[in-house]
Amino acid sequence: MIIAIEGLNASGKKTQSTILQQYRKDSVLFSFPRHDGPFADVISRSLRRESVVYRRQRDNQGNYKYSYDSEDDTIALRGLFALDQYEASEEIKAHDAAGKLVILDRYWPSNVCYGAEDGLPMEVLSSLSSSLPAADLYVYLDVPVSSLLRRQPVAEDRYGSDRSKLSRIRKRYIDLWHKYMKSCHDHTLVLSPPIWVIINGHRSLGDVTSQIVHWIDLIKAADGGSLLVTTGSKQLKRQATRKT
Repeated sequence: MIIAIEGLNASGKKTQSTILQQYRKDSVLFSFPRHDGPFADVISRSLRRESVVYRRQRDNQGNYKYSYDSEDDTIALRGLFALDQYEASEEIKAHDAAGKLVILDRYWPSNVCYGAEDGLPMEVLSSLSSSLPAADLYVYLDVPVSSLLRRQPVAEDRYGSDRSKLSRIRKRYIDLWHKYMKSCHDHTLVLSPPIWVIINGHRSLGDVTSQIVHWIDLIKAADGGSLLVTTGSKQLKRQATRKT
């Protein structure tokens, strides 16, 4: 099973991913972008706004010069994020085929939502990652931007301290999840992987972990079948239906 955990910086992605890895001994964790991957250095420099992409141009005298191009830099960064995930994709599929729980701390939705903030079309960014292994469960940990800034007052990258920018990225995450989440009619919903869920990341650490584990256990119990979800005024009941 593959689970992708998404959210803004300081939303608890890394913490929950680590807890899940400890909870399931048959698990493996990938944190993207990988700090030990082949593109780690150039991605890290780009996220810190250390220019890494220059355009070769000819001046009026016919001489070539190199100048920084922000659009090229943005395109290169998103391409490197996708390449980093593609480079790990065979290993991800192998672990999944071996029956392990593959935990992805960030995955292609990050590239889409953050890349759109840089001015790139979400549809293009989505298609860029269309051949990556699909996750069985996509979890978005939603935390208000004001809380995120209190949790992490010092920015770690080019996006981390701009309230307006973070608010727009948060909205894109929610819109993307709503695009793939199924609507519930007559209080009954039948789901089959991939399943997209939004979890309130502002709740206690244990509550968030319990919700994620519950979805994982249900998908595992369904064994490739569907999940019957019944909603009430205050309760959400989930039942796994095995494949026959």
